[in-house]
Amino acid sequence: MVKGDLAPTYCNLYPEILDPLLPEQEFRNIVQHINKTLVQAFDPYSTWNWIDGLLGLATGWLWKTFDPVASKRSKKS
Repeated sequence: MVKGDLAPTYCNLYPEILDPLLPEQEFRNIVQHINKTLVQAFDPYSTWNWIDGLLGLATGWLWKTFDPVASKRSKKS
């Protein structure tokens, strides 16, 4: 668990069944990239999440109806 309960993350435990299809280092690189993206999208202490929460509170949570979810809005890297 990269960030504990702050963001959903995947374990980088390599399943041996992937041996003929995907090298272990490539598997770990993929999982690391996915985990980094998830942590950025779900980090509760990011500036955007604070702004999002304040806008939700100020508008009686109507903001949540019209605003795209942060995980769908994440930057391509």
